[in-house]
Amino acid sequence: MDQYSHIYLEALSMDLILTGARLLLSGVFLTAGLAKLADRPGSRRALVGFGVPPRLATSLAGGLPLAELAVAAALLPLGWAWWGALAGLALLLTFTLAIAVNLARGRAPECRCFGQLSAAPLSWKTLLRNGALSLLAGLIVWQGRASPGLSLVGWAGGLQLLQLAGMLAIGLLVVLAAVQGWLLSHLLRQHGRLLLRIAALEERLEGRSPAPHSAPHSAPHSAPHSAPQPAAGLPAGSRAPAFRLRDLQGQRVTLESLTAHGKPLLLLFADPACSACTDLLPEVSRWQGQHANRLWVALVSSGSRTANRRLAEEHGLGALLLQKDGEVARLYGVRGTPSAVVVRTDGTIGSLLAEGPDMIRLLVQRTLGLPMPAGAAAPGEIGGNGRQRAQPGATRPQVGEPAPQVRLPDLDGRPVDLTDY
Repeated sequence: MDQYSHIYLEALSMDLILTGARLLLSGVFLTAGLAKLADRPGSRRALVGFGVPPRLATSLAGGLPLAELAVAAALLPLGWAWWGALAGLALLLTFTLAIAVNLARGRAPECRCFGQLSAAPLSWKTLLRNGALSLLAGLIVWQGRASPGLSLVGWAGGLQLLQLAGMLAIGLLVVLAAVQGWLLSHLLRQHGRLLLRIAALEERLEGRSPAPHSAPHSAPHSAPHSAPQPAAGLPAGSRAPAFRLRDLQGQRVTLESLTAHGKPLLLLFADPACSACTDLLPEVSRWQGQHANRLWVALVSSGSRTANRRLAEEHGLGALLLQKDGEVARLYGVRGTPSAVVVRTDGTIGSLLAEGPDMIRLLVQRTLGLPMPAGAAAPGEIGGNGRQRAQPGATRPQVGEPAPQVRLPDLDGRPVDLTDY
């Protein structure tokens, strides 16, 4: 073999290495971008876990996957490959720096680099993986714009029609397998949620009394002729009880740290086995994202870490704190879930306890200064149990007493008396 042949083989080998690196990086960025687009709430939650402000995280959750898809597309054409590698290297170095900082601080937030395909806490393996990908992108950049590898378009043009069709079919099968895997994972999570709800319904049908923190969907009612129960919650203006809980990432969170954001804090008590809580979670996620600059929303939940993590991933929830046995709920006088209370920035109670989804929505609207629905009770008319206060002097009918006389017009305007029925 002469000198020219040796040089040619070395150049061809480097071209093959660079082309393989481009294909690998393009596939990685394509998978990451599509997975993040399919799980934007989870991506936002992961960004918040990395320390990104919630408002900025909402924008990045939509922009980051688009940037990754653009890098994946730019790496394929020979004329754009170097620029795609440069952009990919910038993204990878940013990710690597963020991972290193969190690991150095002893934090391990959930990494959703590939959306729901790789939802796992950060580790040094994540850092090594990103470092290896950065080296591949750096190799393409280091070789220069003139030699980023072979032309994939020219190579594909030399294939026969049957060969090209076979490669497209293989690619389609890979995509279908990935989609099928994602759908299967989604169905399994949905099945798990249904099992939790069925178990909760069976407990209620068997007459077992649920714990205070996993209580029913509304506050318990008094039995007839029993003494009225005291108002739930704490008086407005009183000092909010201090607590220290761990979030889903294992980090300690205190009441002081939650009120340090300089915004009112909404403490929302929930439970994974409470269907009314689960139905409210999409709105909670929206409050955390759209109103993060005016109201800080933190969930205090019971149940297992796995069940709460599943709900947080599904709905893209931010701050979610775990209590062991309803200890914080009892401090705040919570009798059932969902319930919520506002804590002012000075650490005092800013509202009466709202019980049930409807009263929680009203509490959020009042706190944000949003228009109130027609017929909604004014702030001073809401009792400690989240229900409208009775007017002074009003008496409540007792069981066995004659029903009050009621005379109202029907849809045709004709007066109808209750005694007619």
